[in-house]
Amino acid sequence: MINQVRFSNSVKFFERDFCNYWNVTTYKNNTDPCLFAGVYNKEDVELINNHKGFKVVWNNGNIRPFFIELNPENMVVLKYTESIDHSLLERRYKIKKARFPIKDYTLFTPTNLGDKICCYLGTPEMRDIYGYSVIHKLEDMTRFKIIISYLGKSREDLKRDIYDKSFVYFKPIIIGGVETANELAHMGRKTISNAKGEFYIPYQSLEEACTLI
Repeated sequence: MINQVRFSNSVKFFERDFCNYWNVTTYKNNTDPCLFAGVYNKEDVELINNHKGFKVVWNNGNIRPFFIELNPENMVVLKYTESIDHSLLERRYKIKKARFPIKDYTLFTPTNLGDKICCYLGTPEMRDIYGYSVIHKLEDMTRFKIIISYLGKSREDLKRDIYDKSFVYFKPIIIGGVETANELAHMGRKTISNAKGEFYIPYQSLEEACTLI
């Protein structure tokens, strides 16, 4: 049984809710089994490779170049999303497909639809990575107002100020903003995106995205 987890600093903001939901602790020692969430930098690689116990690596983002630096011994890689190509990893690592909640979603219950399009841009400094230019073009093409969600709001504020006022989520990038899609799905909002997911609606062009909206 795994009773400890370690989230990369790049996704550290998910750690507290995950630990509370699954009743596990943050990383304590390098001998007990551990779930490692995210491989984003050299520090992550070093810590995972130095872990002596059984390890499960949850790849919840892009497969970055240094992922293949992980020692495959005594390790399983979780394939959490179909949007990531794992073909390169399958030659070296043991891959297991898994889907599981990362927190309690009871706050995000269905409500009457709002009249705005929700978009997520991470942080103001990361907005270009999250597709700000595409979102800006969409805003010029649709009669609906776009409301932007950024990292850092409390769950209650996020639901009241963003989610309750929206009727759909537009996600122009494949990776990133997945948890926003999950939360809105619990509230009955679909996501327009070319990522793969049961509540995602794909589109071929911004014109088609406008039609879908």
